[in-house]
Amino acid sequence: MIKATIKIAADTHVGYVRSNNEDSFILCSNFDSADWHSQKTALEVNLDKYGVLAVVADGMGGMMAGEVASAIAIDTIKNQFTLERIKKVCDSEEQIFQIIEETVSVANNNILNHSRVHPETKGMGTTLVMAWIINGKAYICWCGDSRCYVYNDHRGLIQLTRDHSYVQELVDMGQLNPENMHTHPYANIITHCLGDSGNAAQPECHVYNMNDGDIILLCSDGLTTMCRDQEIEEIMKVHDPAVCCENLISSALKRGGYDNVTIAMCEYRTEQG
Repeated sequence: MIKATIKIAADTHVGYVRSNNEDSFILCSNFDSADWHSQKTALEVNLDKYGVLAVVADGMGGMMAGEVASAIAIDTIKNQFTLERIKKVCDSEEQIFQIIEETVSVANNNILNHSRVHPETKGMGTTLVMAWIINGKAYICWCGDSRCYVYNDHRGLIQLTRDHSYVQELVDMGQLNPENMHTHPYANIITHCLGDSGNAAQPECHVYNMNDGDIILLCSDGLTTMCRDQEIEEIMKVHDPAVCCENLISSALKRGGYDNVTIAMCEYRTEQG
């Protein structure tokens, strides 16, 4: 029998330019006891049959309401991922994807409904990236340009998500070198998000088979616009998620800290029981 443990860590920083933090994150380290964490976190847990969940949301727009949109998304996920609900789906990959997609849809509707009731928040939205590690797999869902990576000593750093952004579309068409994505004048334009009244949220989902030593990294673009993948990979060689979180945020701040930066990490370890 294979036993798995997870080291999880998360933190956020407002940066040096913005006056408020529009990012939000949440982790669930144990669904059975409803152990949810939305402040700086570092802990290790035994992975049970319900797994662990990590989410990062990067709010935007409205009258200082980006933090409202990201908070609504996070609160919705917490409310949807109850033990009662996940007990019914945790053994079925199809149903796992279904609950994830339904949750994102509810979060999108909740943000839109809030904007209708509170016109001062019109135009707010949020990106979202989440990873549910369960049954030896990571079920990843994202909408926008917040990213999910996996790091392993044997393979290095691999990006598991594809940005929903204008510059990513240019890269896909062969019109832009990936190295120039973050310096392009329209690098801040995203093509999908939660809360866009003119377009459907259109999240993407992906399943990744976890390996011993894998570290899942979720981050807002406050990290990836400041730090290139090579630098992120070098920092993650440290392994310990809490140290990596601290060093990655520090690196983004040293490069200017022009945006809020938020990171959530999960290190997966297995052993024969």
